[in-house]
Amino acid sequence: MHIPASLQEQKPFQIPLAYVIPYFDRTTGKLQEVFISYDDKNEGWAVSELNDRYVKDTRNKTKEHTHIESYYLANLITDFEAEQIDRVCTGFIRTLEILEKKLDQQQWEQCGFIDSRLTPFFMGFYYLISAARRSKDVLPEVTCISDSSNGSFHEKPDPSPRVQQWKRNPDHVIKLRISIKELNHQIRVWQETEIGNPHRDQWDDRSLQFAKAYELFIRYYFDLEDTYKPSVFRIKK
Repeated sequence: MHIPASLQEQKPFQIPLAYVIPYFDRTTGKLQEVFISYDDKNEGWAVSELNDRYVKDTRNKTKEHTHIESYYLANLITDFEAEQIDRVCTGFIRTLEILEKKLDQQQWEQCGFIDSRLTPFFMGFYYLISAARRSKDVLPEVTCISDSSNGSFHEKPDPSPRVQQWKRNPDHVIKLRISIKELNHQIRVWQETEIGNPHRDQWDDRSLQFAKAYELFIRYYFDLEDTYKPSVFRIKK
């Protein structure tokens, strides 16, 4: 019996990307926390606008530790928050490197699988940074974007219209690949100067150039460059 491709089991394909999921109050719509986990679903880290927490479930009990923040300093990135953002960014870099390689090799099915993981990640990442800084102005609003039309974390996705567009438009793919390389460069700079720096100054925000590169990448990823202002943000040559 022939099994349709959409129902065949997805071949193992490791994506080193964190699951970053925002949770909101059902009544008020206010962000409660952003929960971060990896392949071990029994362990996670939660970042909120105030106190953060670490959770680990074992066979016999749940271990939880709360990291208390001062209300008056909640807009600063704590060491706990910096550690989580740094780790999330490292996985993000590695995932983008894989995507850039697959785009170059025109491996569209695998690009579609990566896309199915990235699209929910983007919104979670926006709220992660917003919660850590207790501000929605750290990252451009356009980066708070999600498209779940092509599957979920646990389903084999069909090729999304976005991937089909990449397949038909090699010039756009070149721009996207350039934006990926610039974003990865700026993430590494941000890690070195702030979130991954053990000697960082909590009062010194070094995220501006990263935020610019991230906006450019998101605009190319979702084909939003028509509203892009090259006089403000430019790819580094």
